[in-house]
This record gives sequence, C-alpha cells and structure tokens, in this order.
Amino acid sequence: MAVGKVVMNILCRVDASFGLGTGHLMRCLALSQAGAIESITTTFLIQPSSLEYCMSREDWVGKIVILPESLPQEDEIFWIKNNLNLNEYDLFLVDGYQFLNAYNLQSKTMMMPLVIFDDYNDEGVSDVDMIINSSSHAVNLGYEKTSEKALLALGEKYRILRQEFTQLKLPIPSMGERTSLTIIMGGSDSLKLTLPLLKELELKKLALREFQQLNIELPINVITGSAYKDVSLLSDFIQSSELTINHYHNCQNVAEHFLQSKLVVSAAGGCQFELSACATPSLLVVVADNQFATTRQAERLGACKMIDFRDRVDIELLGDQLIELWNDNKCLEKIHLYTKSAYASHGSENLIQLMRSLSESYEY
Repeated sequence: MAVGKVVMNILCRVDASFGLGTGHLMRCLALSQAGAIESITTTFLIQPSSLEYCMSREDWVGKIVILPESLPQEDEIFWIKNNLNLNEYDLFLVDGYQFLNAYNLQSKTMMMPLVIFDDYNDEGVSDVDMIINSSSHAVNLGYEKTSEKALLALGEKYRILRQEFTQLKLPIPSMGERTSLTIIMGGSDSLKLTLPLLKELELKKLALREFQQLNIELPINVITGSAYKDVSLLSDFIQSSELTINHYHNCQNVAEHFLQSKLVVSAAGGCQFELSACATPSLLVVVADNQFATTRQAERLGACKMIDFRDRVDIELLGDQLIELWNDNKCLEKIHLYTKSAYASHGSENLIQLMRSLSESYEY
C-alpha cells in the first residue's frame, strides 16, 4: 500500500440502474474527473447491469472492473480480496443506499481506509474511516455520535460536481438573457413525472390560451437520463403535441441547457447543485426522503423553490406552481442572484486533500 505518494488509487464500489437511478454513479464520476487532474486514478467496481450507464458517458474517466453476474452482496468483499490486488489501492470508496453497516464491517477486512458517500445517516453509519455528505444540513445529522472516529467531510465545502459544471464553457448569463424552460427528472425519472407534466402543460395551454397566462411559447427542453425507460412514449407525445418540445436523451451537455434556462423543473438530488453552479432558478420535486432536508434548506436560503411528492404526486399542482414561478420574474431573479453568489467552487480540491490525508495517516 502506497503511503505518502503523490499518486493515489481509489477503488470505488457503485452502481446505476432504473431503480437506483444514476446519481450515485454521477457523483463518483465527478470525483474521478477531479481526481484525474490531481494524479488520482479511480477504478469503478460495478455490477454487469451498470456497465451500459458507464459506457454511455462521453465524459467518462476511470477504469472499470465488473463483478460476476448474480454475485450476492454478502460475498462481494470475499471476491474482491481474492480477485484484485489490493496493494494497488489506497482507499475503498462506497456509494449507494444498498450498502449497509454489515457491508462496511466486511470492507474493513480489506485493510485500507473505507470512505463512504452518505446522505442522511438513517442507519447510523458505523465502521467507516471517512464520511462525505456535502448537503448544507449534514452537520445536523449526528455523524460525530454514530461515527466517533471517522473523518467527516460535511457541508458545501466538500461539494463536488462534474467537470462540465466546474469548468463552464460559457459565462453565466443574466436572467434577461435566458429564455428556456427545461424539464429534467433525474437519470431514471423513477416516478415517471416527465410525460404527465408535459400533458398537463398542454392542457393548461389550451385552457388558458385566450388569457395568455401560460406565456411559454418557446420550445420546452426535456432532458431524460440514460436510465429513462419511456423514450418511445415520450417521442410519440412530442410528435402529436401542440407544445413545441426539444427532447435530449442521455444528454452530455446539460450545463449548456441550464445556462440558457429561465427556469428548470427538476427532481431534487445532485442536480440542484449543478443548477446552483449555473445560477439557474429551479423548481425542485422531492421524490425521496433523503432529498427532503437538503432541498428544504436550499429553499429557505433562497436557492430554489420546492414541491414535495413523497406522499402524493399531484401533477396539476406541479403545473400550477411551474406557471406561477415562470411568470414571477422577481422571484426568479432573487434565486439567480443568490445561487450566483453562494456557489462554492473548491469542493473537489478540499475533498481530495482530506482523502490524501486519510490515506497517508491510516494505521492498519
């Protein structure tokens, strides 16, 4: 195991799927991209079904090792120890809600620092050496009690984004230069919100046309992720719709669309930090418990507007709030100015520095 070297190697266990979404993979990819600049190599350890999501990325950075088909999770660490040369790696990074404390405990037998991405400490994270949670409320989740010995990378200071958002190709435009409405409901759109929302907007356009209350005449940009399953249904609707819609599936230049957007309607999650990097106003739809606290805090700070769909999906309400916010230029301007001033751009450097420190000081 290399200690004190400039070069560092990370073994990263993560997956993507329709059920899991792609958010975990994307933030590990963001770390891999940032690490490559700092002489860090990341090897992604994935299930076979995750490979298509990795290979669909034009911005992919990192090596890939594929686990055997149908390997039980409880046997993964045994397989890793018997099939990989662990002396090549300095850290074991794990990201995914399916990996619980029992997995952490097994991972410790690999005799290297265990680093995890966590979002809400619901199980009481234990048996880890470092915890990463870049949400603004992370300091309130009690990690210092459940993981007394762990190194804690908490809050915006350790927020990492993919390179397209940290190295924007275009300057951040003012609100007066933005014209687009963009809808992006996550890598898989697990609640299938995209198509119903478009249908609701079409109904409202027809109902409100004579009053000109909808006021969305420009093309609507719809971005779907690589795990989205209803591409053909969406395409059929777009062809027959009275709305003008541009559809971008598995989009590789999301930042450019965000920079052009007056408003983005998005599933809450990692996307909200990408929106902040572009100073783009957003209406965030909370679809899971782990998204709620972070998104509510962001709304309180003035970084977005939020709607909670954890208990009940109300597409009509979402359409109403979208239209109201679209027409509230003062509110949009406030969100734009807040996110433009509050975005922290050095999260990856801070996180990498902390990971290097852990690797160099780790005692076996």
